[in-house]
Amino acid sequence: MEVKCMAVDLDDTLVYLKDGRAGFYKILAEWGFTHELAEQITREIAFGPGFSFGRLIKRLEVESGHPLSAGLLPRLTTYQERNVTPYPDSRKYLERWLGLVPVAIVTAADSNHQMRKLEIADLPFSEFHAVEPRGGSKAMIIRDLYRRYGRVAFVDDLPMNLDGIRQAGLTSEQVLTFQIRRPLSRQSEPSPHHQQVTSLDEVDAAAFG
Repeated sequence: MEVKCMAVDLDDTLVYLKDGRAGFYKILAEWGFTHELAEQITREIAFGPGFSFGRLIKRLEVESGHPLSAGLLPRLTTYQERNVTPYPDSRKYLERWLGLVPVAIVTAADSNHQMRKLEIADLPFSEFHAVEPRGGSKAMIIRDLYRRYGRVAFVDDLPMNLDGIRQAGLTSEQVLTFQIRRPLSRQSEPSPHHQQVTSLDEVDAAAFG
């Protein structure tokens, strides 16, 4: 069965932070937040309502008891502009796939925050979907893509997002699942339930031969 739509995650799939987030935590340390606390708060937001600098700063203001936005937001924004980087194969394959089928970016985070990353990386796509990590489901988006287009190939770095596809009752005939483990990114443990790849070249070969 031919693939009729590509669905692709964003972070650690199409783009990464070229300094590995070191600069992000360095900035927060300058405002008096330890790496441990900053990481804890960042994860809580990322796996809760969805990460954005605005949500992060509100949480840090609660922790510190002081207003931070005026000084901290410009620093974080500049950091993001300088560090969000597309993988070398991202543009090549997004452009190739767009010549064949619709390409949907499917991400679990704050919509505006993620869209800005796409703008910085200057990556092409035909649809953009952002779900709230807390209670949101990429599987709902993938199911809708399948209903509209037919068989979907879905690429994500996190097994739980891919597992959600099968838990939603979508079979491998309906959705091909690829766990991508990029060398320059944080890597989850490989899942035996999904095709393992390290590049979009491998995805392309499996999806389109």
